[in-house]
Amino acid sequence: MRLEIQGRPTDREVAWRRLGDTDFLNRAAKAGRVEMKLAAVPGSASRLTGELSGPLGIKLPFVETRNGWVRHRWFRQEREFQRGPIARSAFLLVLEPDGDLVRPTLTLEVEPSSRLLSPLMSTLVDGYRTGWQKVVDALPAPGVRPPPALVRPLGGNTEAALARWARTTPKPVVDAVRDLLLHERDHALRQLRAFAVADRFGLDRMDTLVGMLRGVPAGVLEMYWSVRCPRCSGEVAAASSLSDIADHAACTSCNVEFSTDLAESVEVVFAPHPSVAPRVAEKFCTMFPSGAPELFATLPLQAGQDASESLEVPAGAVFRVGPGGDAPDATLEVVPDGQREVVFTVGAGAAAPRFQVAPGALQVRVHNATSSDQRVLVARGRDTTQVVSASLVASLPEFRRELGTEVLARNVRIGTRAVCLLFTDLSGSTAMYEELGDAKAFALVRDHFDVLLAVLEAHHGTLVKTIGDAVMASFDTMEHAVRAALEMREAFDRFVAGREGLHTLPRLNVGVHYGAALAVHTDAAGLDWFGRTVNLAARAQSAARDGALVLTEVVAADPLVAALVAPLEAHADWIEVDLKGIGMTRLRRIRRDTSVRGPGG
Repeated sequence: MRLEIQGRPTDREVAWRRLGDTDFLNRAAKAGRVEMKLAAVPGSASRLTGELSGPLGIKLPFVETRNGWVRHRWFRQEREFQRGPIARSAFLLVLEPDGDLVRPTLTLEVEPSSRLLSPLMSTLVDGYRTGWQKVVDALPAPGVRPPPALVRPLGGNTEAALARWARTTPKPVVDAVRDLLLHERDHALRQLRAFAVADRFGLDRMDTLVGMLRGVPAGVLEMYWSVRCPRCSGEVAAASSLSDIADHAACTSCNVEFSTDLAESVEVVFAPHPSVAPRVAEKFCTMFPSGAPELFATLPLQAGQDASESLEVPAGAVFRVGPGGDAPDATLEVVPDGQREVVFTVGAGAAAPRFQVAPGALQVRVHNATSSDQRVLVARGRDTTQVVSASLVASLPEFRRELGTEVLARNVRIGTRAVCLLFTDLSGSTAMYEELGDAKAFALVRDHFDVLLAVLEAHHGTLVKTIGDAVMASFDTMEHAVRAALEMREAFDRFVAGREGLHTLPRLNVGVHYGAALAVHTDAAGLDWFGRTVNLAARAQSAARDGALVLTEVVAADPLVAALVAPLEAHADWIEVDLKGIGMTRLRRIRRDTSVRGPGG
């Protein structure tokens, strides 16, 4: 089975950005996701294996026998499948030069494992043909600004979070991130670099970095520490806390190990908060050219094989060429009067050759003199001008004030993020124990946890812990937390109604607050939350009486929450309460009313 799609002449950078993103191409074709693993092989190229979600959800394991590309020129990927309806597949993208433009061609060949499966494979290939043709047809004509690759609708939670953020952050920074949320591709959203965002939208770099740090407690962004390989600049580890960053790391692709350094190899990146842009757990492709911006070429070579490729190298750049591992890299320094051809031999010895090459078209000839397969990378030196190092962020007053309460300790991992916390407690529990006796009252308390847990799970909440007859839970959004709180009160009332021996029914008191808190993970206790946000949420619940729901000002001001509780306005009021350890605090109280079924039900 074979398909071939050709496009009209277009800008090479635009064509490469769209068509070199095979993750994007697979989504456009509505293809099954691909999970891949890269395993280091001493003295040889790393081994690529994976599993494709094929037709009818069948899992199709494969070995990637060839994966290589040259930036702006071609990308080839070949796979052999261990079982299932597909025996082999081969994908080839070629951007054929056409003057100053390129003419793209996409080719896919699929070999069924049996002739009886040819109709199924034909349907599969037709799906790719339809999806990819739309992508190729959407490539802009020369000189026309390309339209966004996609438009992602922003929901009410996102708009509310952006509005909160805008109160503390300059509008251009908020607008830039809004634009990215609307149009950026999924894999790019997972790693937003503050300085790169600033450069892209013409903003001040430090204003953008500080603004994005403020986006974390506002619930728009999360911050991550990304460990980068010093050779290929690829990410080899990531964590939401410095506590999870080991003092050493390894890059499987390059077959190298290195020590982590906050100034040199740990970068701070951002991603949307889960309530703003839920993360896509599945991956369609993990080895695609546009996902490796520092790589200019990756050339697979069998034992004894030669390769010759033309690369466009910019003035002033520095490149590494080599297979990684213990083998030395050649260095290419781009200078005005350099040579236009270099020859590099894998396995030639311990020398690390240096070349001075001219900008523009450079012919790179590589020979594999070893007895094993190799994958030679041509990697540009890391562009540190857009890197926000961990050492820089850790020294900023904004980070120390808002997010810097991190502790590095054995078996303790601490991160900071915006979260909505909900606390419950029972009114009238003393009378309940008197009327029922300890055993029956304890059983009722135990069973009521099951009732509340069912509501939590229905509204995307997480049970953090129970404390006596109280519950602590966390949510990504204020709307989900308040919906859960309203439904909890009704579910609890139904649970205790008609209980034999109860003359004075207990009521469920609930408090809700939103803010930045410390997410603490311990091996013994799992997840817990600490900080002022936790204290205020608990104190808000303590201000509730007789089944009331109490919201802090930040929660009550959320537009989605305001709309949610509007039908209960007749039973709501503002109260000023002197909260222990916090002081006078203004709270929104929504009293229980048995005659009106709240919107959370």
